[in-house]
Amino acid sequence: MNNLLKLCCLLMLAGVATAHAEALVKPLPNPDLSKLPADVAKQLKDARAEFDKDKVNMEAEVLGAGYAQLGALYFRAGLLDVADLAFYDATQLAPKDARWLYLRGVLANAQKRAADARANFEAALALDQDYLPIRYRLADTLIELGDLAGAHNLLDAAFAQRRTLPCCRRCSAVWKFASSVTPTRLRT
Repeated sequence: MNNLLKLCCLLMLAGVATAHAEALVKPLPNPDLSKLPADVAKQLKDARAEFDKDKVNMEAEVLGAGYAQLGALYFRAGLLDVADLAFYDATQLAPKDARWLYLRGVLANAQKRAADARANFEAALALDQDYLPIRYRLADTLIELGDLAGAHNLLDAAFAQRRTLPCCRRCSAVWKFASSVTPTRLRT
C-alpha cells in the first residue's frame, strides 16, 4: 500500500510539472504551408505532428529543445513569426540555455529588429561566455546600432581571453588593424 501511495504521488507531481511547463509557453499556431514547396511543407507537417504527439511526455528542458528544433525548421522555411514563437517557448522552458536566446537574436536580426537582437545576444552571452558566435553576432549588432566602442570592447575581450588559439592569433592582427580604423578615418 505504501508503494502505491508513492507511485500516485509521483504521477501527480509529473502531471503538475507538465502542466507548469505548458503554462509557460504561448500556443504555437499551425502556419499556412500551402505556399511552400511540397517537400518542405511535408517535412514541416510531419515534424509538427511528431512534436505534438511527443510533447506531452517531455520534461521542460527536453520540451524546450523540441520547440527550438521546430523553430529552426520554421525559420529555415521562412516562417519567421512562427519560428519566433517557437524560440520564445524554448527560452521559457529552458531559460538557462543560451542556445535558444542566441537563436532568438539571430531571428531578430533576420527580421531587422536590432534592439531585440542585442537584448537576446546579451542575455545569451551572460549565460555562455565561451561560445564565440554569440560575441561576433552581438558585435555585428552593436555596429549596426552605431555602438562601435561597445563592439570593439566586446571583441577585444574575446581576443584577450583566447590569444593562444590559432584562429585568434590570425584574427588578432586583422582586429588590430580594424580597430585603428575609426569612422572619421573612413570618411577622409
